[in-house]
Amino acid sequence: MKKNAFLSDQDAYRTLLDIYSSEQINQKICNDFFEHSSSVYERFFLDCNMEVFIFARGIKEEIFNIRRVKDALEHFLSKTNSKVTMILRAKDLEEAEELEEHDAFVHCAYKYLVKHNLEKKGKFNITFYQGDKDWLEDVPSITIGDDRMYRKRYSKERNVIKNTGKAIVNFSDPEYAKELREKISSATKSLEVLKTTSL
Repeated sequence: MKKNAFLSDQDAYRTLLDIYSSEQINQKICNDFFEHSSSVYERFFLDCNMEVFIFARGIKEEIFNIRRVKDALEHFLSKTNSKVTMILRAKDLEEAEELEEHDAFVHCAYKYLVKHNLEKKGKFNITFYQGDKDWLEDVPSITIGDDRMYRKRYSKERNVIKNTGKAIVNFSDPEYAKELREKISSATKSLEVLKTTSL
């Protein structure tokens, strides 16, 4: 694992991600701060062509509500066959609707799709499952790009034990990306769906 991925220099970290992504290097990179996470999602949206799949307990504004991340999202949605798939947690239907209506990241996607007459084409899809704060605690938050790139984040306590930083990123490991996708499918099979939206 690349120790220099813990760079305090954000521009240097973004350059590192750019190199690993463009060359599709199969190597784990540490992802430690909100700024790092924003840069990772920016890279996913810039370099993916088909699907960015996000499985998380929620949408952190510190990561997603950043202009360059939203610009990268719009770039991704402009691609012909692209789509975003999000699986999120909500305690009830009211919370799910609140998140969907007021989240800046979701609103950015909706505005872009409407502006370019791309709405109702299934390019931005959200499914809310019911769960509390300990929802699927042993399953990491996972993002998968084009079935080969992934970002995986465990709880803070588990990261201390594993000494890996807050998240791990790899831009070219299709075998493990497939394994993660199957893990999510298995983990959510018995959960109650609160709401599904396709923009």
